[in-house]
Amino acid sequence: MPRSPSSSASGSESRRRTAVLQARFTAAEAADIRARAERAGTSVGSLIRAAVLAAEPVRATRRPTVNHAQVARVLANEGFIEGFVEDAKGPQGTLKVFLKYDASNRGTIRGIRRVSRPSRRVYVAKGEIPRVRNGLGIAILTTPRGVLTDAQARKAGVGGEVICHVW
Repeated sequence: MPRSPSSSASGSESRRRTAVLQARFTAAEAADIRARAERAGTSVGSLIRAAVLAAEPVRATRRPTVNHAQVARVLANEGFIEGFVEDAKGPQGTLKVFLKYDASNRGTIRGIRRVSRPSRRVYVAKGEIPRVRNGLGIAILTTPRGVLTDAQARKAGVGGEVICHVW
């Protein structure tokens, strides 16, 4: 069972984490991030949220799959992350995602929500592709043409499985 971010932290670590949250996010956003971090699993979105909480290092690392690398490529193309590196060391390798921050040291990813889960897959037709935050965010879909954003899928005229929403 994963431990919550604050359950094993000493007093100074907890205060530092609180200071980082207050510096980068509003109180409501910080509470939302804390709640999400406590529920975090092993998805790419959970790792990015956890990395946003930490002051250093500004990267998220995990064993890659084809989908994870393609999602990271979409996030990089859309300007949500600085970039990513696929490291082939070891039997499975790692995927390192470098997060992007604005001038006021706030993450460019304000929120990320996993939509399709192993227990509940969400598929949409080409005419039902969702708009995230009235077009201010993106939906990432797996389609027969690969991993695409909502705008790319609409332009290509294909539907698919909605992986997540990012804003």
